[in-house]
Amino acid sequence: MTGGYGTDLLVGRRDVMAEVQAGILGPGGGALVMAGPGLGKSALARAVVAGLEGRVQPLWIYADPALSGIPFGALAPHLGTLAAGEAGSVLAAMRSLMAGLRSACPEGKPVLMVVDDIHDLDDSSAVLVAQLVSSGTAKLLALGRNRPQIPQELLSLASDQLLTRHTLRPLTQPETDELCRAVLGGPVLAGSSASLRAAAGGVPGFLLALLAQARRSGALLQRNGAWVLAAEPGPPQARLVDLVRAQLGHRSEAAREALETIALAEPVPLQVLLRCAAGACVDELADGGTVTVGEDSHRLVRIGHPLHAQVIRETVPAGRSLRLRREVAAAMGGCTLPRAGMLRLLEWSLDCGFDVSEGQLLRAARLANDSFDSRLALKAAEAVTSARLRTAAQVEIGRAHANNGDYGQAAACLDGLLADAADLPTAAAAALLGVRVWLHGPGTVPPEDLQDLACRWAEAVERLAAPEAGGRHGRLAEWSRRGIDLIRFAAQVAEGDYSRAEAGLEGIIGQPDGFAECALLARVLAGEVLIATGRAESAAQLTSQAVQMLQQAGGRLLPFCAPVLSLHALALVRRGSLDELSRLLPAFLQSAAGQARAAGVFSLAAAAGQTGSAGLHLLKPAVEDLAAGSCRRLLPLVLAAGAYAAALAGDDAAADGYLARFSASGTGATAQLQLLGRGLAAAAGFLRGGSEAMLAGLREAAGTASRRGWTGTETELLTAAVRTGDLAALDQLMKVTDGAEGTWAAALNTMARAMKDADPEALAGLREREYGAEVLAVAVDGLKRAAAGGASRPAALSAALLPALERPGLRPGSGHREPVEAAGAAVPRSGTAAVRLTGRERDIAVLVAQGLKNAQIARQLCLSVRTVEGHIYRAFAKLGISRRDELTPDLLGSG
Repeated sequence: MTGGYGTDLLVGRRDVMAEVQAGILGPGGGALVMAGPGLGKSALARAVVAGLEGRVQPLWIYADPALSGIPFGALAPHLGTLAAGEAGSVLAAMRSLMAGLRSACPEGKPVLMVVDDIHDLDDSSAVLVAQLVSSGTAKLLALGRNRPQIPQELLSLASDQLLTRHTLRPLTQPETDELCRAVLGGPVLAGSSASLRAAAGGVPGFLLALLAQARRSGALLQRNGAWVLAAEPGPPQARLVDLVRAQLGHRSEAAREALETIALAEPVPLQVLLRCAAGACVDELADGGTVTVGEDSHRLVRIGHPLHAQVIRETVPAGRSLRLRREVAAAMGGCTLPRAGMLRLLEWSLDCGFDVSEGQLLRAARLANDSFDSRLALKAAEAVTSARLRTAAQVEIGRAHANNGDYGQAAACLDGLLADAADLPTAAAAALLGVRVWLHGPGTVPPEDLQDLACRWAEAVERLAAPEAGGRHGRLAEWSRRGIDLIRFAAQVAEGDYSRAEAGLEGIIGQPDGFAECALLARVLAGEVLIATGRAESAAQLTSQAVQMLQQAGGRLLPFCAPVLSLHALALVRRGSLDELSRLLPAFLQSAAGQARAAGVFSLAAAAGQTGSAGLHLLKPAVEDLAAGSCRRLLPLVLAAGAYAAALAGDDAAADGYLARFSASGTGATAQLQLLGRGLAAAAGFLRGGSEAMLAGLREAAGTASRRGWTGTETELLTAAVRTGDLAALDQLMKVTDGAEGTWAAALNTMARAMKDADPEALAGLREREYGAEVLAVAVDGLKRAAAGGASRPAALSAALLPALERPGLRPGSGHREPVEAAGAAVPRSGTAAVRLTGRERDIAVLVAQGLKNAQIARQLCLSVRTVEGHIYRAFAKLGISRRDELTPDLLGSG
């Protein structure tokens, strides 16, 4: 773990670094860099100076608030002894400073004054520095925060274009991913990285401190090569607290109390603060960027950084906290608060002993669960003691455990809830929690338990629904009965009885009203039916509707995002909409960051559209994400898929590990997904040198899928059979994909027909089609493995077809993603790599051949690690290799 934001971790800052160096070496006077605390301006300065070594003579000048009132206080270490009466003379100080500069720089190199924290620079030093720059005597690299205290003389240099001006921004999500990888030495799950970025506000200094704290506390763990945030990092520890206190400690007593009020109440309307003592300091705090004031009609005030707020809240003494809470309560005066403000005030009230009614506690628990704030939901729900509200509170406790991924605890909360429910909304919430446990849990809820859940909900509805009730009560009863039907259809889907379930699900989807959860789940279940039965286009239309519902409904439906997104991503893969898939994850993480852990399901589906090591790279984090709880019922299937991908890639250790975990994982998901998992595990076992019995198990799974009409599942199993070298599966693969929906099935059909007809031109023509690279990887693997088995027919077929795939002139067209990357079946190509590689690809390939790591290449060429990885990926594809040790001088040529 790196101790600070050092020059080797200038993620997201390399472009600014180059611009700053250009400003210093250019005809102007240097550069001005503005940044908030922790954004890395000091590290940037060190990197800039290191990059200019030998070209400038640095002079480090450190401003300090304690010296801001002393003339030339910041420059004192660089001044000689001034004569009596000259202590305040700018001219005398300049002569003394220049004499020192000449003696320190005898070679005549330009002097670069590096002034850190210019917002604390004393006026006399600022005037002298500005004169030196204006006269061309020295260059300047000035670093400061966006505060009113920045000396006007230095701002004028930038206004007159003597200094180039630059601003450091918080890290983006890709930059956060890159920094986490660099610090931890391995990939971080997308959801974990998103959570860390949110907690750190994108500030590198805070992110590094959070990473260190999370590792020490055990919240951040490495599983199967991927880093997972298994729990919240916890309260800020000493290093974070010290960082925040150092940034806020210079405030006056009034300003500190104002910060405490805002941190404890945020977001708080400005008009409320103006009625409190804190109002007098808001302008001062906002000018310095310590707090923000919204521009809308509410003018909500917040602490500028989430970690600042957390540290402040935890250091306010209890007595003062209660006094401030009473002061804010008196100032509210009927103000309307947003959800976040209501929840913050309620938690503050609980913490300091301020009175809260049990009705408010229950409402807060519901709102907190909708916002995925499980900690507050549990705190509020567990404080409810009234017998009348206790069942509803128990539902919220169960929801909170489910939000944390603890579905065992959530299931335990379900006992007796439907029988004890006092109203229809509580009964519906309890039943839907049961459905959620089935969708996400570890696969221990059999179909008969779903039927039992439906029966218990029906009994509660009959008990609670008034016979002649109309209005809202009557609508709730009708919607509840529709939800009961949905659970029965879910049981049919779980059993694989798709013909009965499909018609009923269509009926629910066609209803214009009802519980939003039921409308969403009907689309999820119907989508699973359509994918399993080979109707990818129709499935993608339904799952697209479900994704739109997630994005529009907000917190209420977010608990179901993992099954919705996993199914939608799989539908997109089968349909051939890979571009849409690649755009969906970043967009969803921005709109639904509260459920960021669902990111792993995208890796799962994206891996289905990749081959070899590329697919395995995506599957590894997906496995750990699902194991962490985002959608655990899919875990057995993903373990089997991981074993299969690892076996294809030649990663024997990973394949064996996944197979062992699959064997211990028990059942999961629905009947057809269990069948798919067993088939893929059998394929992986056979590829790892297993017996013919394993291949027979794969064939048996494909036969079962065929008999049950699960054509989508049958297609996947037959494809795996062909790839293992079982070319007898080509006939059935051709039949089952003939006329099936989706680009994937169409490409597989062309492949199977071309292989059956021994038509090398038709097979090679797939290179120009969407999914061509992927199905050609299936063909190459299958032909090579079949020929290795010694049978005459496969050997002859391989001899006829493989040369067409290994022809150097044939390259993937623009109609699909590069490349054919079937591990163990890379297509070797010799010849003029220097002509086929771009200039950048060749530069990077040469450095790879020299043994440099990706991070070293990135630093040397001033690129991001991700950009380097992309160039290596494309270069390897063009060269027909998959490992670094295969990159020989012969492949690179002499050019």
